[in-house]
Amino acid sequence: MNLRPLRKLISGPVEIYTVPALDDNYCYLIRRAGTKTCAVVDPSTAAPIRKALAELGLTLDLILNTHHHHDHIGGNEDLLSENPKLPVFCSSYDKPRIPQATRGFGDGESFEYQNLAGQVLSIPGHTLGQIAFHFPEARALFVGDTLFSMGCGRLFEGSAQTMWESFAKIKSLPPETRIFFGHEYTDKNGLFALTVEPNNLRIRERMDQTKKDLATYSSARAPSLFEELEVNPFLRAPDALAFAHRRSLRDKF
Repeated sequence: MNLRPLRKLISGPVEIYTVPALDDNYCYLIRRAGTKTCAVVDPSTAAPIRKALAELGLTLDLILNTHHHHDHIGGNEDLLSENPKLPVFCSSYDKPRIPQATRGFGDGESFEYQNLAGQVLSIPGHTLGQIAFHFPEARALFVGDTLFSMGCGRLFEGSAQTMWESFAKIKSLPPETRIFFGHEYTDKNGLFALTVEPNNLRIRERMDQTKKDLATYSSARAPSLFEELEVNPFLRAPDALAFAHRRSLRDKF
């Protein structure tokens, strides 16, 4: 069990905690400061979520799933066994693929949680049902497996053009938006990014900072969109064709 402290990001009155799970997954707890309940994003498995809730003195009242892969929904059933009334939000496309889902959302649809406005963005490519949860007040975007630190998800269901269009949607958000990834892949992604841009000093800085973060905390810091645009070779590709080529190279790296 990882005994390093949970990492907390405070953005105005909203608190976000990163909860590592499995080998390299990141789950997240979201709450308005001072409340005793929280939402969880992509509970890979229930045990680390329960541990974090106990540590923080919180109870769960909402599950958010970015896509249907088991390492992002594997904890749903176990958490629901404790509270069968927990709502589970996902994309409309994935609602038939996530057995416990209670509500599916389309692109641009909104919901409210603890007086916090949430917006759903359809960002397919990794899977066709992949969505992001955007909380503008918290300046937070939960992207599942569409993006990683200096990387992006494999194209399991979508095409390179589909993923490229999803990137465009993400890049249109305010540059201060924090990006919360579904996995910790910084080290290997950084090594690949250096093959694309060997003189980009920001890449080495991100790799060094992440090593320091992981030595202290249980997770790395969530970068801003502006920071990610400085180092991510997939976001920095000039067009969909160049992105597809880089994705193909990364698949073999």
